[in-house]
Amino acid sequence: MPFTVGVYFENSAADRQSFKQSTCLSWLGSCFEEMAAGFEHLNIIEIPDSGDCRILSTEKERTELQRVCGLDLDPENEYMRFIKYRNKGICWDPKSGIREDHIDRMNAHFRLYKDVPATDTYVVFDWDRTLTKIEGFTPTSELAMWRGFVMQIDDEYLTKFREDTLLVLFGGPERLRFIRGVIASLVDQRRTLFIVTRNPHCGGDAFRALVQRLHPSFHIVCARRDSKKETLEAAPFFARGHNGHAKMAGGGRNPATRHTKYKKRGLGHNRTRVARKKQRKMARGRRAMPTSPIGS
Repeated sequence: MPFTVGVYFENSAADRQSFKQSTCLSWLGSCFEEMAAGFEHLNIIEIPDSGDCRILSTEKERTELQRVCGLDLDPENEYMRFIKYRNKGICWDPKSGIREDHIDRMNAHFRLYKDVPATDTYVVFDWDRTLTKIEGFTPTSELAMWRGFVMQIDDEYLTKFREDTLLVLFGGPERLRFIRGVIASLVDQRRTLFIVTRNPHCGGDAFRALVQRLHPSFHIVCARRDSKKETLEAAPFFARGHNGHAKMAGGGRNPATRHTKYKKRGLGHNRTRVARKKQRKMARGRRAMPTSPIGS
């Protein structure tokens, strides 16, 4: 059975708008907006942001970020040390991120549909500056270059590194506990959770491991060229509803993390089509070529 009632948290105006459609009535001479077909009972909750987020690139600015996030008591935060080693800036937006009043609006929406089974409901989260308060993150691709010479990068260290990464991305331990509490409550209610994001690292092992550390119950859907509405509609588990069997963050790669532009037909089909077109072109060339007399 497909999902019927949902809530969508998003800071991007363009992505919020993609779930709406304009309907014009010629006899009235006016147009109005309504939710797109299939999303009539989706409540879109706008998450504020500051537009262009502030880039913290100096050591002084990064130290101030640690203080604001309540991380100044932990100078050994491995993610901040990694950022310092990489000499990377952090796109910090103090105005962004889900707050308690946003969760109150979500709960009020679900109360309107209290007769709908929780298994038929879903919650969609954007990642950057919606769940988190930072745009993007630095993955662990160069972690071995930094720590590999002085210590072994084992599972225990990776667990600490991912937890320290979440502490920074989510704005400190207090807010991270708040978000985890919200997620745990939704899982207890048996609602289905999605992360739909344009983060360039979505689909990679580092991103999936980070989401799993946050909570293993998320279905990760990576948006690329298509709108987030089209991307979500194409995600196999969303299309099938709660009877589907897509893998979650804690259970391997989600099939929906591929580029949805090629999902329906497959890259193999595209290559075959190009090869056949090339063969037809070559055949036409051979037919048009004049033949030489025998023995000339």
